[in-house]
Amino acid sequence: MILTHILLFTIGIASIAAPLWVHLRRGRVRKRTVVSSLYLMLAARQTSRTPRKIMNWPLFLLRSLLLLLLALGFGRLLIPAFGSSGVRAYAVFLIDTSGSMQAHADGNRWEQATKALQAAIANLDAGSQVAIMTSPAPEAPPQWENPSDANTRIANIKPGYAANRLAREMREAIRLLQQMPEDNPKFLHIISDFQRNALAGIDQITVPANIELRINKVGPLQARNRGIVVSVLSAGITDVATYGFTDGTSGNITLIENDDNPKNVAVSPGNVASRIRRDDQQATWTERKLILEDDDALAADNIAYETFRPQEMIPVWLFEPRKIPSTPQNRNMIRPIYEHATYFIRTALQPAFEKDLPESRFQPIMITQEDLPAAYASLEEPTAPQILFIPALAEIPPQLSELTQAIVERGGTVLFLTGPELNTTAYNEIFAPILPVSIGESERITFSPALAPISSRHALLGKLDTQTRRRFTHVTVRQRNTVERMNEAYTLAYFADGEPLVTERNIGSGRTYFINTSADRQWTDWPADSPLFVPFIHLLTTRAAGAEAVSPEHVPMLAGEPNTIQVDPAYAGQNVYFNDQQRQVTPNGYIEKVYFEKPGIYDLRLDDDTSIHQIAVNVPPSESVLDAYAEPIVMQRLESLRETSGESAIRWETHTDEGALAWKLAMALAALLLLIEPLVANRKKTS
Repeated sequence: MILTHILLFTIGIASIAAPLWVHLRRGRVRKRTVVSSLYLMLAARQTSRTPRKIMNWPLFLLRSLLLLLLALGFGRLLIPAFGSSGVRAYAVFLIDTSGSMQAHADGNRWEQATKALQAAIANLDAGSQVAIMTSPAPEAPPQWENPSDANTRIANIKPGYAANRLAREMREAIRLLQQMPEDNPKFLHIISDFQRNALAGIDQITVPANIELRINKVGPLQARNRGIVVSVLSAGITDVATYGFTDGTSGNITLIENDDNPKNVAVSPGNVASRIRRDDQQATWTERKLILEDDDALAADNIAYETFRPQEMIPVWLFEPRKIPSTPQNRNMIRPIYEHATYFIRTALQPAFEKDLPESRFQPIMITQEDLPAAYASLEEPTAPQILFIPALAEIPPQLSELTQAIVERGGTVLFLTGPELNTTAYNEIFAPILPVSIGESERITFSPALAPISSRHALLGKLDTQTRRRFTHVTVRQRNTVERMNEAYTLAYFADGEPLVTERNIGSGRTYFINTSADRQWTDWPADSPLFVPFIHLLTTRAAGAEAVSPEHVPMLAGEPNTIQVDPAYAGQNVYFNDQQRQVTPNGYIEKVYFEKPGIYDLRLDDDTSIHQIAVNVPPSESVLDAYAEPIVMQRLESLRETSGESAIRWETHTDEGALAWKLAMALAALLLLIEPLVANRKKTS
């Protein structure tokens, strides 16, 4: 709007050249009398060397003054003597208080932001109405106040640790401005470092034509920073934790368990799965603090936290088909583990199986045809595995059929996988009483993506985060079997064309599954994609074991975001205290609206100070990535959100204040001069 005022003023001043041009073009017209003695001189060329000059100075000055008054009025460049030099307006200031605003290596971003906010408020008239909002916003709505009161509150605003939600706060700011009357201009002023993640969802906003957008960009486009990211591969059903750096590079971090025994952990590019030390006390909480020594832009993300409670082991049988040697000489040779048909399943269940310290709650036990009699006999023992994985088989030993039937009758689970070696005729005959599908011939998959979209309500994979669920649809599956689902079975996961991928069938207290993809890389590259295959196998095995798919101890929480925590239902109805907050456990064992402002490890305690749960809270990883948008790009994106209606964004003051009085006086004088102008132009010069 200021640019519009300057443009109008410039046009008005330039228009003063119009009367100057008119007056210089004007000359004296004298009446000539022709006489006979001058007749021959009329044919000569007449010239005048008299310079042109303004003949009527009062009229010229009056017309110039008229245009100057119009320029002052429409340009809104008011004389300071008429009142305040500020603009009276309704202004909402939206200031970024997310974790990235604490960055200091490139200059203190927060100090730059507060100075920009103070300068913007100082440019407002004392009669303006101001609302200061923060992003992320607190629960309390912003209040309208005068600029002086708003300026005093700036010192109490500090950056936090939560992730930015700029789009959500912009929508609320626009709503506030739309509720105000139309007698003043309306400004939405945004002050932020404009991280790339901060503008997520901004395209869903519409900016009315009468709201002017202003921005202040703080911080550079890129700043060197690396933070520690803690995540879990399989939604809390395993003790495998993934540590990584936000910049995706490799390096070392110092890991301290229970404030003791610091050690270095090497992080490979992307992430690393670190083993978890177990002990015999299953109820012992383990606290982990990860420290990054690098001195970078954001110190808040150099320390990350993790808590967990060791879980009881779940033994799992993996049937390994016999591989017939080609010659008698190598009959007794031991095959490398990577040639086993169950290699990828075994590695997914227990990535560190060959090491002394297991890192998963699942204990894979490989059995061959020779082990089947002993396995069948051990079913009577309470510690015997109740889960059996069977890869695609060309030949089915009779003892395997007996073992699968016995496991299901005892309430256990059998999981069948397909593959190029699958003998469909033998399967449909031998395993017909327990198979969840009738298996047909193999067929090639020609469509992409192979798998159907996975929602948060997905029966098998719904507990995974949104990004991981989205990646699942793009796994490479090249071949499958045609199947016909049994009446009492139901499908847990689908291919993109609606055919079953995972089918489940309950048989008494037991159950069986058919997974319509191979356990190796002959039909799919999925097993080699650990971030997707490991969660799939763990979630599937957890469901097969009848265990809880999500363990709250393994879900790292983020600072500044509300969470729901699950605890033992035995604490239902009791008060829980944490971080100066109090909540009551619901009848089904949940603590709702849990909120932590800062990263750290927090204890949930009862009235008698008994600790029942520990929570690890970390900085949102998105705040560690300090890449930002340039100011022209931000302004272009924001202006693209503006409504295309014919309503103008320019608003003239109509209330009676000093600024409006100056404008009205300028217009009144201009009107008076328009009345006088004909009298001055037509006056006769007296001799």
